[in-house]
Order: sequence, then C-alpha cells, then structure tokens
Amino acid sequence: MRQANTNILIVDDQPDNIRTLAAILSGQGYKVRKAISGEMALETVRSQSPDLILLDIKMPQMNGYEVCSTLKSVAEVREIPVIFLSALDDVTDKAKAFKVGGADYITKPFQAEEVLLRVKHQLTIRQQQQQLIEQNHQLQREMQERQRSETALRQTGEALRDSEERFRSAFDHASTGMALIGLDECWLKVNSALSDMLGYSEVELLTTPSWRLIHPEDVEQHQSCLLQLLTSENRRCQVELRYLCKPGRVIWMLRVTSLVRDSQGKPLYYVAQFHDITERRAIDQIKNEFISIVSHELRTPLTAIRGSLGLLATGIYDSKPEKARRMLEIALTDSERLVRLVNDILDLERLDSGQVALEKTVCDAAQLMQQAVETLQPIADQAAITLRVIPVSAQVWAAPDAIIQTLTNLLSNAIKFSPANSTITLKAQPQLDGILFQVQDQGRGIPADKLQAIFGRFQQVDVSDSRHKGGTGLGLAICQSIIQQHNGRIWAESTLGEGSTFYFTLSNAAHDC
Repeated sequence: MRQANTNILIVDDQPDNIRTLAAILSGQGYKVRKAISGEMALETVRSQSPDLILLDIKMPQMNGYEVCSTLKSVAEVREIPVIFLSALDDVTDKAKAFKVGGADYITKPFQAEEVLLRVKHQLTIRQQQQQLIEQNHQLQREMQERQRSETALRQTGEALRDSEERFRSAFDHASTGMALIGLDECWLKVNSALSDMLGYSEVELLTTPSWRLIHPEDVEQHQSCLLQLLTSENRRCQVELRYLCKPGRVIWMLRVTSLVRDSQGKPLYYVAQFHDITERRAIDQIKNEFISIVSHELRTPLTAIRGSLGLLATGIYDSKPEKARRMLEIALTDSERLVRLVNDILDLERLDSGQVALEKTVCDAAQLMQQAVETLQPIADQAAITLRVIPVSAQVWAAPDAIIQTLTNLLSNAIKFSPANSTITLKAQPQLDGILFQVQDQGRGIPADKLQAIFGRFQQVDVSDSRHKGGTGLGLAICQSIIQQHNGRIWAESTLGEGSTFYFTLSNAAHDC
C-alpha cells in the first residue's frame, strides 16, 4: 500500500494533538483527514472510508470506545484498522479497546517513531489480510464454477491451479510468518519465515500441535481469541503472545488470526500471520521504566521547592529571617538541580536518538585535557583538591566539545567524591590504535558489583548522592553515549577506600582519517 495513496483519519478533540499527528504522518507522505468528535468521525467515514483510523478515547458526547464499536457493527467499514491513542494506560483500558475491535493501542505521550512504526505495521497487516481474503474468495468462486459443465470444469480447473499457485507463492515467499492451522490447532502448512522465527523445521512444526509452542501463561488468552472467531461475526482477531523457540528462546509474536468458512458459513481452518515484536516490546518496557524514573526524579526537587515556598507563603517565618532565608536556599538549590536534570535528560535523549550529529575533527589531546581542567579549577580550589595533568602529545579524531564534556563530567564526579587535600590525576597515553584517557581520584571507591551499573540512567553508588552531592545520575550515561558514538570504550576500576579510575579510549587522527 503506497503511502501517497493512503488515507488516515485522526479523531481527537484536542486540536494540538491533531496538528502534531498530522505533521508526523504528512511528513511521511500519508494523506490525513481530521475529526474533532466521534459524531464527525462517523460522518467522515460514511462519506469516504479511510485506510486507518487514529482514535482518541476521552472525548465529549461520544467516546472512542463507542465510535469503534459503532464502526465494527457496520459491515462495509468494520475491517478498517483502529489504533487507539490515549493517555489512559491501565490494563483494563487497553483490554476494553481491544474488546471493542481496536487493532492497536498507543499510550500518550507518544514518540513519532512509535506512531509511524505502528501505523505502517497495521497498514501492512491489512494489505496482507485483504490479499489473503481476496485469494480465498477467488478460490471459492472458481470451485463453484467447476460444477456447471464439463467445459466450464476444465476452464475453472486451470484457473484454480493458477490461483493456487499465486496463493502458494505469496504464502511461501511472505516476509512475515504465515500458517494454515486446522480447527484442532494442528499446523496444516507453514512458510519458511515462520520456521526461521521459531527455530523449528517444517517437519517438526507439522508434527507438533501449535498451542504447545505458546507460553503456558498465554494459552488462555490464545484460546479466548479463537473462541471469539468461532462465536462472533469478527473475521479476525489479533493478540500478542510469547512463543517457545529453539534452543530455549522466548520471543513475543503479534499473531493475527482469521477464520476461513465455506459458502454455508461452516468453519474450515485458520489463516495466521506472525510478526516478531520482541524488540518493540523491549522498547516499550524501556520507555515505561524511563518515564517512571524520570517522573520520580522530577517530583523529588519539585516537592522540596513546593514545601519551602509553601512554608514561606504561610508567613510563619516573617519574623524569622534566617529560617526564611534557609527556605529560599532550599528552593533555589532544588531549582538548580531540576534545571540540571532536565538539561541532562535532553542531552542524553538527543545523543541516543541521533538528533545531535557529532562533528569530528583532528584535535590536540593535551588541549582538550587542559580546557576541561581550566573549567573545573575554581571548583577544585574551593574543595581544596589538586588537579594534576599528565598530557600526551597526540592528535585524536573527535568532536571537541563532546570530549570536553566527557572529561568535565568525569572530573566533576571525581571532585564530588574526593576528600579535601587529595589529588585527582588526569592522564593520557598512546596505544596501538588510539589514545587512552584516565581520570584517577583518591575517593571512597565504588563496589565491584556497581562498576557497570553506574553507566546506566539515574544510577548512583549511594541513593543519597543525588541529594548530598547534587548529581542527576545521568552524567556517566551521557559520557558513555558520547564515547560509543566515537567507537570508543569507557569503563571504571576501583578499590574501596582507595579511589577509582575511569578510562575511555579514542582513535588517533591517523587511524580514523
């Protein structure tokens, strides 16, 4: 289905949401129509059926569930895929969306990449479904034609063989997993894509009941999907299931199942499409965990700011200027922490999403080290810490601002966790194919079981560090992202009570130019 010929209807009572979605979809060549209410959406569909509908749930007068249920009751438009898009993220809300006929569910706030991926996914499923249904209809028409006469029988037989060949070719060469499954849930036919996904040969699959490869916790959900097909007018259902693969792997599949009936309506067999969504599920989990952590990290300083200003607003410190000043200092400190947190989150997201293109050039390693030290020298002096630099005369291929940021983050951490009158050493030395940078302190050290975890988002050696030291827990994650985009490595070594050393590598200019 070509995007330029694809019509997508956006239904949302919030104009800002409509404009955002329209910009995302139009930018990819889709034709977009808009409706700001459920009633307007139904009228729009009646005038011209879209290829896909993005539907909000919470709308006045007629909500998204009612709109979808109405559409699914009309034969001419019930096959239009509906993707619900809502801030409601409870399992019951999602279950209700799928129960009324929704094809997918996106939780707000959404990412443009996620919306485009799911829209494309549903359009592909619909196109393949239409092709299979059309081929099945064609097959049935040709079989009926064979019964008319001897001549018609021969002609229809030829047409039938051609149709079967087209169906077989489409089935065998489909890029997604496909299977014909009997009403007893035994495989009748599988394509090579499905065999590759599951890790079993065609012979192994054909001798194994299909339900045995479904994760035990998901079998009930699968059976419910099949029962819905057998007992309702729905021609297809889709469900996300875990499948047990060779050798001991578990993957997530989006299974779209259709029930094929004969001309009298008697069920014959199932046609199933399988899409590996393991990576998408992992991304969803990371996204949900990230949102949860960010919400917590933002709420902590905001609570302190609100508490301090709330006390001042009551007037109880009007006659106690020292305590009032302390409340203002708390509010200011947490405001600064909030700004640092937001800036670090934005920096990390830009780096990880590729929105920031690191412009690399030939840089002098010693000059990068000196600039980072000069930036933090006043802070080191205030903490009574000596910064010692052992430079190297070498050229590196790097984005200078990003590497200075990395050195600054590592030196800043070292200063925070070093005792007064200690020394922090910044050193660089040549290797076979690059330069090894080191930041060594004489601080408290890092437990061995946390030497890798500290490079994750919002990770601290001690949960009280973000309060006492003023960190955001994102500095090392930013450093790791920068160094990885330079094709380098970053790691830490430490001895408790003696200090820590952080290392990272960069390619030298001669190696990468």
